[in-house]
Amino acid sequence: MKKIIEDGYYLFVYSEVDRLMNALNASLRHDHNMALFKKTGNDIKLIRHWEFERFTGYKHHGVAFPSSENFINFIDRLLADIGLSHKDMVKIIGTPCGLDENIDEIVDKYPGIAYHAISHLFSSMFLNTSKVKEMDVVALAFDGGPDILIDKNANKKNFFCGAVLKKGKVVDLFDIPSPGAHWAYASNYFNMPEGTLMALAYASTMTSKEVFDGFPEYKRASDKRALGLYMDKLIKTIMNCDLSKKDSSLYTDYDERFTEEENKISMIMKIIQKESINQIIRLVEKIIVKYDINPQNAILSLSGGFALNCPNNTEIMNHFGFKEQLSCPCVNDGGLALGMGINYFYNNCDFNFTFENAYYGADDLRNIQDALKDYEDYIETINYGLEYIAEDIANMPIVWFDGKAEVGPRALGHRSIIANPTKIEHKNLLNQYKIREWWRPVAPVVLEEKFNEWFSRAFHSDYMLNNFKIIDD
Repeated sequence: MKKIIEDGYYLFVYSEVDRLMNALNASLRHDHNMALFKKTGNDIKLIRHWEFERFTGYKHHGVAFPSSENFINFIDRLLADIGLSHKDMVKIIGTPCGLDENIDEIVDKYPGIAYHAISHLFSSMFLNTSKVKEMDVVALAFDGGPDILIDKNANKKNFFCGAVLKKGKVVDLFDIPSPGAHWAYASNYFNMPEGTLMALAYASTMTSKEVFDGFPEYKRASDKRALGLYMDKLIKTIMNCDLSKKDSSLYTDYDERFTEEENKISMIMKIIQKESINQIIRLVEKIIVKYDINPQNAILSLSGGFALNCPNNTEIMNHFGFKEQLSCPCVNDGGLALGMGINYFYNNCDFNFTFENAYYGADDLRNIQDALKDYEDYIETINYGLEYIAEDIANMPIVWFDGKAEVGPRALGHRSIIANPTKIEHKNLLNQYKIREWWRPVAPVVLEEKFNEWFSRAFHSDYMLNNFKIIDD
């Protein structure tokens, strides 16, 4: 029997307070965020989830606060939006700041696995406790690696983890490999975000014929050398290839739309993507056999930064035929406060919880009028009322605001640029507005009841974490 913890508000904060780090404009963490829950009996309700970058303007906010006082003032400004302050919290957990630093017991609950990975895991696998109690769950949490702010021994632990749930209970929790580290290596090498590299892999037609066996499993710090050797060989072999020789034994389908460097990077990322998917397929095969899982009546839960890899998510779902995918929209580090909270409640009480939608961010529409004054030179026109929206979208991309902001890195209709998908010039304008390469893709929005008319082998994907092929006709 789990102990009964006090009813009230609980605040979980993934951030850092450190004067030196602040002076260096740095932090041991990135994508700082916090989640506010309210416990009433067995019912847990997520009230708000704030991502600090939305307020500070620092992309992937990774700057420590200079002092506890500064930090507390900041979170109080966010809490004030709903009439609360830090003094109204039963507990504040996740960031040492002088308010509640008793975190060792929580971190040591899983001695062999980094707390960072545990927080990712719980951010998605209990999003709907009713469903989780009815179906088996295979949960995987993988990214590039953990932070060490409160888990001082993280580098001595396994970096990534998975779990199997039956009847709403974790029956086993285990370490897993993560391809996310391979993507992080390539990102650092080419100085390009992982999302850009993924888009380039699919945008260019060029494919390497060379075979690079031995894609290494990356689980812990001791695996870094094998990872580095493989990635270094892969990158240097292809980047040093002389494409002017037009040697068809080395590659196919040189894409004239791209530079030679972009073609080479695309070849590299195709290999990494293929091997990443194969590694995850092998992992899931072992799990479903070992734990006697029938995927057709089971949930696949994915979290961690690698869960932003839409093709991987969709491939695993379709390969095994899982009944449903359960992932929060903030699967990256921007959702760690959410995972910290759900993990805490799981360990301390029996609870019911439903993540209702993506819209747990700030309700800042009242600031729009002030923003319009500041940016009037950039705004062509404003029409109020739904009667204008179809005509506006047909003519030009529009900026759309609606209710509370979405959480996570995807624009999901509450803070979005919306455009006419029948006009290629609109797609080009979107990339221009977002200062992205011309070949970057944009996501379509389709009515839920119509998605099978447009996409092949599609399933519900509310948070832009999957991709599907358009039906040929």
